Amino acid sequence: MRQFAQAAARAVAAGFRAVELHAGHGRLLHSFLSPIANRREDTYGGDFTGRARMLRQTVRAVRTALPDALPLLVRLSCRDFQPGGWRLEDTLRLVPLLAADGADLIDCTSGGIARPETRPTGPCWQAPYAAVVRRRTGVPTAAVGKITTLEQARGLLDDGSCDLVLMGRQLLIDPMLPARSAPGLAPAPYQRALATAAVPGDGHLPPEL
Repeated sequence: MRQFAQAAARAVAAGFRAVELHAGHGRLLHSFLSPIANRREDTYGGDFTGRARMLRQTVRAVRTALPDALPLLVRLSCRDFQPGGWRLEDTLRLVPLLAADGADLIDCTSGGIARPETRPTGPCWQAPYAAVVRRRTGVPTAAVGKITTLEQARGLLDDGSCDLVLMGRQLLIDPMLPARSAPGLAPAPYQRALATAAVPGDGHLPPEL
């Protein structure tokens, strides 16, 4: 917990304007939450309260290391996709507690604690988690998961599914995607690479080459 707080303080000193704790995808904080990974018999294991203790204390520690106005996000795997694992119902119980501890927004993802996973896929497939968490808890959420167009992002914001849309892989493919939402901002030479950059393995050469 102390090291998380120290890392957050370094991020602020480096000029970052938000901090996110990753408590999903099998990372350390997720492994405390999930009954699949957490077999501890001390106060950090056992029932829901024990398994949530590490993350809650970490959120509090990080919050004290941040300026009041700087947002603290928590990324949660909203469910494990495994029998006996972390459930959406657990997430809905946890999120108000995290908000009380100082979290400003929940980044809603899923899975990652064990393989194989049987889960849905497709455009915006994880956005329903952000929507249900936001609706049921009143805590701001972020949507992720195969959101690849500005139209998809705007639709999720407009219909109240989330308060923030996060893109990862799509911005690696097309870093100028946000800039192109405002006419004239995206450099024209970049456009010719998009036809190949969007296909994994095809590289970034212009189509005519």
